Amino acid sequence: RIGVFSVQAYIDKWRIAVLVVAILSMLLTPADPGSMILMGVPLTVLYFGGILLCKFMPHRKGPFDE
Repeated sequence: RIGVFSVQAYIDKWRIAVLVVAILSMLLTPADPGSMILMGVPLTVLYFGGILLCKFMPHRKGPFDE
C-alpha cells in the first residue's frame, strides 16, 4: 500500500511467505503441533488479508503528494 512492493509481487511469492510463516511458527513455539498451528494459521490469514486490503484499497494521493 505504501508502494514498496506491488500486489502482484505478493501474490507471486505467496508460497515462500507461507513457508517462512511455517518455519517461524516452528521456531517460536514449543514442540507442540497444536501451538505451531495456532501461530501459523493466523499469520497466514493476515498475509492474505493484507493482500486483499492492498488490492481493494489502493494507495490514495494525499494532500501533499504531487
